[in-house]
Amino acid sequence: MDILFLGGDKRYKFIMDDLSKNHSVYQIGFKGVSNEVHSVNFDNLSLSKFDVVLFPISGINDNFEIKTELRKFEAF
Repeated sequence: MDILFLGGDKRYKFIMDDLSKNHSVYQIGFKGVSNEVHSVNFDNLSLSKFDVVLFPISGINDNFEIKTELRKFEAF
């Protein structure tokens, strides 16, 4: 299964590390994740590639920005 994490807080790192043991895990907006978690760029990203896309609990604000550990970026 291909799983994409779009932002979130440090708690998501533990989830990504655990899921990466049995699945292909990708992320945007984190640094210092395990080598088993793949960092991807939002530019030219096709969400249809992923079986699961996880957004941060706070979701997307009114300006269509996603808050991440590193910065905010526009989702749409």
